[in-house]
Amino acid sequence: MFLKAGIACVLSMALPGIVSAKEFVPVFGVNVESHSNATRGNSQSPLPKRSDTIVTPYIGLNFSETVDKVNAEMAFRLERQVYTEGSFDDQNFLSIDGFLDYEVVPGRFIWATEDSASTRRIILQDPATPDNLQTFNVFTTGPDLFFTRGVNEIIVKGRIGDVHYSDQLADNNRLIGSVALRRPVSEVSTVGLNASASLIRFQQDFQVDYDIVSLLTRYDRETPWGSIGLEGGYNLIDFENGVSDEAPVIQGSLVVGGKEGSANSLTFTASQKFSDPALDVFDPAYTRLFNVQGVGVVDTNEKAGTGASRERRGEVAFEHYGDLYGIKLFGYYQDLDRPVDLQQSQLDKGAGINAGLALSENVNVWASALASRSDFVNIEVGNGLGAGEPVHVDGRNVAAGINWQVWQNLTFAAGVRRDQEKSNSVQRRFTDDIVFMSLQYQGESQQRE
Repeated sequence: MFLKAGIACVLSMALPGIVSAKEFVPVFGVNVESHSNATRGNSQSPLPKRSDTIVTPYIGLNFSETVDKVNAEMAFRLERQVYTEGSFDDQNFLSIDGFLDYEVVPGRFIWATEDSASTRRIILQDPATPDNLQTFNVFTTGPDLFFTRGVNEIIVKGRIGDVHYSDQLADNNRLIGSVALRRPVSEVSTVGLNASASLIRFQQDFQVDYDIVSLLTRYDRETPWGSIGLEGGYNLIDFENGVSDEAPVIQGSLVVGGKEGSANSLTFTASQKFSDPALDVFDPAYTRLFNVQGVGVVDTNEKAGTGASRERRGEVAFEHYGDLYGIKLFGYYQDLDRPVDLQQSQLDKGAGINAGLALSENVNVWASALASRSDFVNIEVGNGLGAGEPVHVDGRNVAAGINWQVWQNLTFAAGVRRDQEKSNSVQRRFTDDIVFMSLQYQGESQQRE
């Protein structure tokens, strides 16, 4: 990661006379959260209920530089969590994400290099305690080739990747390749043909290697009322232990509204396919609308994710966005069936609402609510509360807050949140009431050409 930014700096010094553009933006701040149940415990769980206040100072920077044929960007953040009442030991979180693109042949051939490192929970459902944290690093490199012949466009991409975990025995190498052909058939519609393959090879012998291959046709059309996109084709998943399956791939998206001058949009997406978390990060048909704040941001931690599955998904969302207020309603359904690691198969569904109101040019208030249900279909309750019954978890999250841009570079935020889970497993029952505030300074964008 630091290597890429360093390469760009070295090039700018080593190539006098070449025009370059550079941007460096420092960021630092502090978050404070007062939890009524920082351990997510209850009277029956291994961790007792305990209140605590978590203070998290952080620093970061956003860096970018363009030198001749080289384009590099990097985002860095380092934070330290301090439990003032000592519920857990202090801990550090790291996040680095950056890339370096070298334009070998302008407009035709780019060699891309990317690196992401982040600290995350090992068991995502448990608290971020020191013994439930690990740092992963994902490094990928490979070519992007662009060809045009008449109205036809062809894009060929290849990536070699290496994934390393600090504590989890799932280190792996990846080989990913794809070819996409795109051809307009009218002023408002295009057709395409996509082929891709992802080969995952673990460095530990007890892990099961797997391959995912797909061949798809795609149709996109712009309409007076929105847009439509459809994909269909063939999908193959093959595991090293002899388990394999093939099935049709179906993906579709329908957007009503959302065009310039329209304040409303209605979006439907659905898919059935074989995939894994790393591939889903780059899937445009899956928007992950059930993110708590409703912003649909992909979790970059999933770049390191493994575990091939048959996935069935559906989402619907309505948005109204105006000058003074905005609102978003959404719902989702997800069925993950893992042929090898059956304990990770699960059903998820949920719905939520997010709303925001601008009180002034510098102050806005917001509120959100999310209800979800997860069924772990192959994990049975073993605590005497109905042994043999699959584990299920009902989650509730409600929050409200205020954002205030104090000065041009200084922002303040505060609010309240309640996280709650109810389950037939004692490890997954808790209620946590949270009061939070944050203060952040982001430096002026400094550019040089």
